[in-house]
Amino acid sequence: KSNVAAFFGEAAMRFGDWTVTPGLRVESLSQDVRETLELASGSATGGPPGAPIGALDARENEEWIVLPGLGVSLDLGQDHEAYANVSRGFKPLLFNDGLTFQSGVNPAAVFESGYSASAEAGLRGAFNGVLSYDVSAFFVRLENQVGFLAGPLPASGAFGAVGVGGARRQTVGTMENQGLDLAAEVSLSRLLGWSGDAELVAFANASLLDAVYVDGAAKGSRPQYAPETMIRSGLIGRFGDTGKVSFSGTYLSEQEGSDNGAAEFRIPAYAVFDLTGEVGIGEGVSLFGAINNLIDRSYIARIRPG
Repeated sequence: KSNVAAFFGEAAMRFGDWTVTPGLRVESLSQDVRETLELASGSATGGPPGAPIGALDARENEEWIVLPGLGVSLDLGQDHEAYANVSRGFKPLLFNDGLTFQSGVNPAAVFESGYSASAEAGLRGAFNGVLSYDVSAFFVRLENQVGFLAGPLPASGAFGAVGVGGARRQTVGTMENQGLDLAAEVSLSRLLGWSGDAELVAFANASLLDAVYVDGAAKGSRPQYAPETMIRSGLIGRFGDTGKVSFSGTYLSEQEGSDNGAAEFRIPAYAVFDLTGEVGIGEGVSLFGAINNLIDRSYIARIRPG
């Protein structure tokens, strides 16, 4: 069970073309987790689970969290704006952190809640309603990250874990992320001078990420599911109040499936294409449809142990 209380407040203060927005969030978190049954893994061919094993575990924790933040923006005129923000974040322990996991993963003895510190600065705007853009640089530090280490692993030393296993979930260290977010949208209809209710828009988004663990058991490794390049682009057709259709492609560069760079958990780069549509069928009622992975591409998006 868990009990959560949160208090949040912010104030937007304007000084000419400047807007300064400080904010503060305070949370009270109480968790109580108790196992009532833990089973051994079933047969390799998917048979029923095994008999109960091991001592049943329990964990309680109570925390007060104070999370400040500050946002600043400057109106540059003619639909352009510069902005920046800094904030503190928090990730509580999950119910299963340190207790029990899927077959093939041993939990470590100690887990800690994680905190983050983030900063971002960017520029956004539009040109005559034809082109809109948003460009920003960011830095995020994530502390006490709970992650997954592929084995075999030692039972002591830097890994600070209990037992010996082929995979382990535990607090793996502090992660630092830095990079660029880029976004642009072009109205092809306005650019080409088309008239009528129909509109054709081209869009592109890209995230360029450099992520690494700077301390802890995974020091020097790239975090799991943190590709260096992610690009999404496509076309959107809007037909007044009738509906819209979208064709998009998403590309992810090579990434890791574990937090310690195990070769068997490396995920190759891949690209997929999706087609989605929406049509109005009555007052306030719309019908949605989608074909994901339109060209039926075989790819790996996630690797799990066990």
